[in-house]
Amino acid sequence: MTLGDVLFVVSAIFLVGATVWGATILCATLFKTRLEPAATWLEAGPWKTFGLGLLLGLPVITFGLILVAFPHPVTKFLGTVVWAFTLLSAVYGGASIALVIAKRLRTQTPELTQSQAVNRGAILLVAAQALPIVGMFLVWPFVFFASIGCAARAMRSKALSAPTPPPEII
Repeated sequence: MTLGDVLFVVSAIFLVGATVWGATILCATLFKTRLEPAATWLEAGPWKTFGLGLLLGLPVITFGLILVAFPHPVTKFLGTVVWAFTLLSAVYGGASIALVIAKRLRTQTPELTQSQAVNRGAILLVAAQALPIVGMFLVWPFVFFASIGCAARAMRSKALSAPTPPPEII
């Protein structure tokens, strides 16, 4: 193994972490009203959320693996789409975990704004998963499946009606 290989792996981990951090903040900002019920549900029962994510995530991941294993390009593509949907759902649900962390950070440090707290919550969430051994094999699976559970809860929450536009001023 050369130094270039090591630099590639380290930079790949850093870039994936930065991408997940940015996507988490984007989801937390855009879908805050949809994610707040899921965050409340996560606080009320984290093991129920993890169990729901495990119940929904394992069959979908297995189905994606089976599709990718077939030699036909269409099934490989469909398996990749299933995996991409699963990862996107995990990022979407991870934003609700970042909202829970942000709420707890704001109780400890009241001078933080909501966006600063969500930013720090997302950084803590991503950084905890990047830790060697403990983060990758203990924290990451729990966060991944709890995120899928939060995403399922957020997607099942009641749809909000569109706000009425303000009257036009002539």
